[in-house]
Order: sequence, then C-alpha cells, then structure tokens
Amino acid sequence: MYQLNAVLAGYLTPADCAAAIKDMQLEERLNAPDFSGRYHYAAKMYQDELAKKRRARDDRLVRAWRTARRRTISTLSPTALAEIFQAEGALPSQWLPLLQTDQLRQPTP
Repeated sequence: MYQLNAVLAGYLTPADCAAAIKDMQLEERLNAPDFSGRYHYAAKMYQDELAKKRRARDDRLVRAWRTARRRTISTLSPTALAEIFQAEGALPSQWLPLLQTDQLRQPTP
C-alpha cells in the first residue's frame, strides 16, 4: 500500500531528482488531476482488505471456540484444544507473524 512517490524521495543531487521525476509517468505525479482520487480509492481498498482479513481471523477464532465448547471444553486436554485451534488456523503462532506491531513507548531503563 505505502510507496514513496519519486517526487518525495530523497536524492543525492538535484539532477538525480529531476531525472527521476522526468521518468515518471504523468498519472503518477502528485499534480496529476486525478491523483488524489486514485490515492484515496487505493487507501480505501487497502483498509477494506485489512478489515476482511481481521473478520476472517475472528471467524476462525469463533469457530475454534464453538468446536471446543461442543466437545465440552472442560474435559479437553491442552493438546486437544491446541489441535482444534490449529485446524482452524487460529493459533496465535499462525496469525501473529502477519500482524505488524509498533512499540508504544520506549522501555524505561
């Protein structure tokens, strides 16, 4: 989704910058008449895709919990419970690497 536009990128020399902008397609320049509209549309589509992935992950979790409850969760061993979640692709180890996390604050020494 996020791509640095050549107009905003850093260059070693003004000549490098001018050459990069000259090589750009006209519709990719920031002053193109429909650039803003296309950008907002692409951002909306990306956000929709992320929401779809979140819903799918949530659905897998719900299915796994429902399956566990149907099998009387209190009698399931941790291994059996893990197998249920693994079958749905709902183990944190299966979806956590796909998430990007940002540190909220610096650790205090």
